[in-house]
Amino acid sequence: LAPVNRGLNCIKGYFNAKIMYGADRITKPLLRVNAKGEFDKKGKFVEVSWQRAFDEMEKHFRRAYNEGGPEGFAVLGSGQYTIPEGYAAAKLIKAGFRSNNIDPNARQCMASAVVAFIQTFGIDEPAGVFDDIELTDTVIAWGANMAEMHPILWSRVSDHKLRNPDRVKVINLSTFTTRTSNIADIEIIFRPNTDLAIWNYIARELVYNHPEMIDENFIKEHCVFTTGPVNIGYGLRENINYPKYRKSELDTAAKQKSKILSKTEGVTLAYLGMKEGDVLENKNAAKPDAHWLIGFEEFKKALEPYTLDFVAQLAKGDASEDLEAFKTKLKQLADYYIEKDRKVVSFWTMGFNQHARGTWVNEQSYMVHFLLGKQAKPGNGAFSLTGQPSACGTAREVGTFSHRLPADMVVANPAHRKISEKIWKLPEGTINPKPGAHYVKAMRDLEDGKIKWLWVQVNNPWQQIANANHWIAAAREMDNFIVVSDP
Repeated sequence: LAPVNRGLNCIKGYFNAKIMYGADRITKPLLRVNAKGEFDKKGKFVEVSWQRAFDEMEKHFRRAYNEGGPEGFAVLGSGQYTIPEGYAAAKLIKAGFRSNNIDPNARQCMASAVVAFIQTFGIDEPAGVFDDIELTDTVIAWGANMAEMHPILWSRVSDHKLRNPDRVKVINLSTFTTRTSNIADIEIIFRPNTDLAIWNYIARELVYNHPEMIDENFIKEHCVFTTGPVNIGYGLRENINYPKYRKSELDTAAKQKSKILSKTEGVTLAYLGMKEGDVLENKNAAKPDAHWLIGFEEFKKALEPYTLDFVAQLAKGDASEDLEAFKTKLKQLADYYIEKDRKVVSFWTMGFNQHARGTWVNEQSYMVHFLLGKQAKPGNGAFSLTGQPSACGTAREVGTFSHRLPADMVVANPAHRKISEKIWKLPEGTINPKPGAHYVKAMRDLEDGKIKWLWVQVNNPWQQIANANHWIAAAREMDNFIVVSDP
């Protein structure tokens, strides 16, 4: 049996083969044409031959490439590619078309997790193993509805819990009730984005009230304390007066440049000399991953505001829940982490990774596990679960990202390009050294008219990506050509 699935399939996987035989499945190319049978973006879809479809793709690709060069087109791929499909797509674009304008929707589900991997461990991919499920005493789901989104893994969690109902504890932290709470001992409903504060509360409880539980040896051998800028913006357009912004978007857009600190932000940033009402100028928006070494006392000082009372007031997400009851849950959560001989595994998915500060909250989970020495040990670890079936294999390891090459290499590294050129039998200097447009930039470039030819493969950006109204309007511009490929 497969070591992860152990002979089981989730309902989606079980019925996946039937998709191929659906009566309404499209089996021939569709092209928008006018009454004369000519391509027309305002026309209706009609079936055409594969040759006609490829000819139209080629004609419009040549026009876009001649006008815009390697940056005049883009391919939006997916963590739902098979690995061979992803490799072929990356090789076609990077080796064949000399462009790096290919990026998967896996950027939306794993980019923050990957940056946290690299900043924390120096390498991509999770640090845990699924066998920790059967070895741990405590499973804590942070913004991860594992019961419905990772049902096979959850069946292992459920089995472990039911076999050891007294010792094994399950805690579900979420912004709303999910099926993951069905076997949970504690359900914590928190306000969106306040999981950052909850992690800091746990760390504060450890550092201030239980310092004897800090694993000094683990920290000395494996860790350093670092921090980074807080004035990093939100990844929005630098032009806060972008002409295609709607009036209702302007207030949010302006926060890319600066924002006025709220009362709670003033409290939490007091260690930097800031206070409520101050204007935070986002001068580090271009380098959000910058970081530098600090000492333990600086780290401790930054945690000071995150008391149980402060965090409970900030984070309680269920208006009908008694504040004292919520505080009791937070205290029990911290106690489970801190308990000396208790093994703890923390799982998360999109609740962290699509967070406004996704990299920060990923790194906070490692912070607590490292302080306790509960990482990289059987039954212990902070574990990022991917949101796509092959976000690791197809998206990252075979290089379908705009900045990557296969085997975890990157286009900006001359040595990496040379290796890839040798394997692909290309003349030296062929691979474009400039990272291409990432997923969001590709959509912005489409909106700005810089990209005139877009091939969407195995995903649906007009439904899944934020600000979809912008991208729908962009796709409908008359001078671009959109291709969609999906099973």
